[in-house]
Amino acid sequence: MHADGVLVLAPDHPFATIDSPYYRRPCDPWTVMVDDLIARADDFVTVGDDGTAVIAKAIRKHLTEQEIEHVAAMVAIYNLKLHTHVRVPVKPSAPPADDTASTQQPLGDPPPAPVPCTPNASVTFYWWGFRIHLDHCFCKMIPLFGTGAGGAAATIAAILAAAKVTGPWIGLAAGLIALMAAWITWADGYCTPNVGANYNQSWTVQGWITTNC
Repeated sequence: MHADGVLVLAPDHPFATIDSPYYRRPCDPWTVMVDDLIARADDFVTVGDDGTAVIAKAIRKHLTEQEIEHVAAMVAIYNLKLHTHVRVPVKPSAPPADDTASTQQPLGDPPPAPVPCTPNASVTFYWWGFRIHLDHCFCKMIPLFGTGAGGAAATIAAILAAAKVTGPWIGLAAGLIALMAAWITWADGYCTPNVGANYNQSWTVQGWITTNC
């Protein structure tokens, strides 16, 4: 929250925005949704060849002073370059087999044991923050880590580290991912076939989930 009382919020869980007939996205002048702010500011922030983000002066014609202050804060953190510009490729999970396909397995034989999947993740950095793509296998595993936020976050952090998604922000991101298990499951199931979900986090620590389709 800024000193003048402007509050920057992350988007809401889709269960609230879609399922509740009483839901209304905040629209008062003192509340700004971070995804909307990023979308409106994106045309005015460029990242040069040296990796430094710069805000164009024209932004003052489109955003309020309070909004520009928040954009400047995200840009300043980005320009500290505490992150590593490493993008780990995502290995797509194999789609589920067609239930109508024929099989050579004799009737009465036990079904073959399911092959365990390997969770994969990749991270992409932006001037406003970063996005971690969690593949379908990763999304399926998150609810299995339990309801204890601490233990689940530690497990998620370990898997992210194994996928070379590392940085000073990893602990906080893993904790928020653990708390957003239901949202991630919803986002993964929103696409056909399931292609995972995206965890987004601004440098000013607003976290939210988006679909991958």
